[in-house]
Amino acid sequence: MAEDQQHRNSTKSWESVDGKLPSDLKELLRAKIYSSSQIVYPDPMVAPWLQFPEYARSSMGWRMGGGEDYMFAFRTWFKALDRAAQGN
Repeated sequence: MAEDQQHRNSTKSWESVDGKLPSDLKELLRAKIYSSSQIVYPDPMVAPWLQFPEYARSSMGWRMGGGEDYMFAFRTWFKALDRAAQGN
């Protein structure tokens, strides 16, 4: 019983107070967001439909999740190429 009480005391509940998140939760979320934005893609990048061949053209994978992230990075990478490189 004492062990159960100790576990409850050490477990974070992260309840909002006056509609605000606790600062330690905010910091944890910021760190997670930052680490997920540090994905390094290969250069040259593979066309999205080759990177995700299992995604159909109308798949939600292109609008949410890995396909969306990859498509955004590919678009940025492709626009940075000169016209000659885009044509190849």
